[in-house]
Amino acid sequence: MKCFNCNVILFDWVLYCPYCGARQPVKPLERKYIVFDKTHYETLRYSYTFIKIAEELGYKIRVLEGEWSKHCFEDINLLTNAAGVILGGIEKWETMSRRELLNLITYVYLGGVIFITPASLLLLEESYRGLNSFVASFGIIYTDIKIIDREHHEGRHEDHVIIHDFATHPLTENVSTVCFLDYGGVSIKVLDDSVKVLAITDYDAYPPGQPVLVLASRGNGWLIGFSCSTTFQEDKYDNFKLARNILKFMMNPVESGSPRVDIPPPPPPPPPPSL
Repeated sequence: MKCFNCNVILFDWVLYCPYCGARQPVKPLERKYIVFDKTHYETLRYSYTFIKIAEELGYKIRVLEGEWSKHCFEDINLLTNAAGVILGGIEKWETMSRRELLNLITYVYLGGVIFITPASLLLLEESYRGLNSFVASFGIIYTDIKIIDREHHEGRHEDHVIIHDFATHPLTENVSTVCFLDYGGVSIKVLDDSVKVLAITDYDAYPPGQPVLVLASRGNGWLIGFSCSTTFQEDKYDNFKLARNILKFMMNPVESGSPRVDIPPPPPPPPPPSL
C-alpha cells in the first residue's frame, strides 16, 4: 500500500509512515482461522483442548508445528488472516525473533486477539524475563509469586487453586469455577487502568484477591492473560467452558458487561511508633 499522505510504499499493516509520521487507515483483519502455536516450546503444545473445542465450534484452527527457527510469525499474511493467536506458555522466549514480537504486537493493535499464559512453573524462571518483556507492552506483568490456597484447592495439591470470583464479561459467560492444575500458577500485576480484571484469587488464598484472568486492550485488539498454563489439560469444573469462551471471543471480539471484582486496595501503613 501507499502512505495516504506522502505516497511512499509501505507494508500493508504499517500503522505509522516512517517517513512523514502519518497514521495509516486501519484495514480490518480477515478472521479466517485461529492460530495455535507449538513452535516456541509452549506448555500447551501437549494439550489438544483448544484444537478439539475449536473444531466442535466449526472454527478453522491452524496449528504451527516444526522448528522455532522457521519464525512463523514473521509471515505477515499468517497474522492478517488470523482471528486469534494462542501462545500457551512459551518456555523459551529467546526463540522468538524481534520481528515476530513486533508483528504480534502490531497484530493486536490492528484488531487481533492473543491468549497467553506463563510457562509451566517448572520452567518459569528461564522464561520469565521474555514473557514480561512482551506482556508489559499491554499493561500487565506476571509476578513470580506462586498462588497457594489451603482452603480451596482441587484434590490434594494446594497449588491446584480453585477460582470462583469472576467479573461479568463474554469471556466468563457460564463460568463460575475453574481450577489450576499441574504446578499451579502465578498472580498477574496490572500496570494500566485500562486493563480489565476478570477473575481474582480468594481472600483466603496467598496472595489474596489478586488477578488471574485479565483482558488488556491496545489499539483495536486485545490480549487475554491467564495465570496457569495447565488449567486446560482436564475437563474439571468450568475449565473447558473458559477455553470455549476464549475461542468465541477471538472469532467475535464483542465487549459487554462490566467487571464486578476489583483489585483490593493495599493495606494501610502501620501506625507510627509510640514515643
